[in-house]
Amino acid sequence: SITDEKREIINQLAIAAFKELAVGFACAGLACVFCASSTGIAMAFCSVVAMVAVNTLFRASAKDEEKYLYKIERLNTPKAEKQKRVSRSLITLFNYASAMSFATVFASTAGIAIHEIGHALAAVLLFKNPSVSISVNPWKNGLTTWSSGPLSKVGKLCGLKEAKLMVAAAGAVLILAMSLGLFVASHVLKDRHPKVCQYLNMIVIMNLIIHIQYALSALGTHADPSHDFVALKAGGIHPFVSVAVLVGLPVFVKGTLLLVDHLKKHTPISRPMTVLKA
Repeated sequence: SITDEKREIINQLAIAAFKELAVGFACAGLACVFCASSTGIAMAFCSVVAMVAVNTLFRASAKDEEKYLYKIERLNTPKAEKQKRVSRSLITLFNYASAMSFATVFASTAGIAIHEIGHALAAVLLFKNPSVSISVNPWKNGLTTWSSGPLSKVGKLCGLKEAKLMVAAAGAVLILAMSLGLFVASHVLKDRHPKVCQYLNMIVIMNLIIHIQYALSALGTHADPSHDFVALKAGGIHPFVSVAVLVGLPVFVKGTLLLVDHLKKHTPISRPMTVLKA
């Protein structure tokens, strides 16, 4: 028979799996809106199911380690202390592994779509009737095509060359903006929802790593007009500058948040003085 403790663990794992499945399907759905291939659509949704299955194993393993850690918590022998350290390390590893698994699926589905949406929004903003078309291949790449027609009112303020550079940069810029927003959200939620913060931070890290690799790949590429960072390089923005922005802004934002927390923690609270009348 299933004990109450096991039943509770199964319920927790099932709830976590259903939540992850719902969010994962939403991410895959966003990518599939722009996916014309049935193979790509199947790949996107199957990867979500596989991710949830793997993460359920990770969470179950973490629960086993938590249960074992609880049993030996009161033991103070050297062997027990070593086992405690191992168990805590494994719990942390399993939690981050599940967050990394989810972030990988996010970056390979919704992340690609968000990047291409950035190009499309910039083209619509800067050009008149750009005839934008977005194509997403989950786990592969994406492509946004648009016609360089007359400039819009906003585009005329920038100029033709600058407008084209802005469209090329817009995909990475939107990903960077999303990453900064998730960084702030994870910082705000870190005490109340630590596991959610792990997922948010891992999504940020995974998407930034992919874009840093994408930027660096422009160093060895010279004649690919569809490569965002090659276009930026041709316009005078070196890939190292792009990498510096992709790394520097999140570090600056995170450092600012930590500094604000430090100041709040160490700033004495001023209390109004009470004047006693004789």
